[in-house]
Amino acid sequence: MIIFQVAKSGAIAPLLLHAQSEDMEVGRQACGALANLAEMADNQARIAAERGVRAIVTVMRSPHVEVQRESGRALANLACNADNRMSILAEGGHQLLISYLLSPDTASQRVGALGVGNLATDARLREPLVKAGALEPLISLARSEDIELEIQRFAVLAIANLGCQVGVFFV
Repeated sequence: MIIFQVAKSGAIAPLLLHAQSEDMEVGRQACGALANLAEMADNQARIAAERGVRAIVTVMRSPHVEVQRESGRALANLACNADNRMSILAEGGHQLLISYLLSPDTASQRVGALGVGNLATDARLREPLVKAGALEPLISLARSEDIELEIQRFAVLAIANLGCQVGVFFV
């Protein structure tokens, strides 16, 4: 598979470097490539091994919404890997994904809901996600009649993942 060969060939390190470019288009394209690579489980581990979680969380703070979207998508995909989830929490990536839920940009909302939903599949992260304020914006997105159906679906899935453990509390 070509996407696996791209990661295996050593492309991850330069992509992580270019993701931090001051040029918005270079950063967006590099983050988009990382997000695409992170759709495969084998690549999720490779990206994390290159200290990709920290780099991607840093890039999520870009002043360019286009870079934010793609870096958030990369982190949401990395959150599918159980080994990456605690690193995402430790680096503060969960807080950035939650902030994306509040963005006026619908693509960012989608990425935030997807990422929080992926993180919430891990029972260890449900309480920190709720304490960090994930629940209220997810409920707001799920209730909204003015939001894209896909965003509503991701928000509902994230809520379901947060609530699938007996004893989960809601503050």
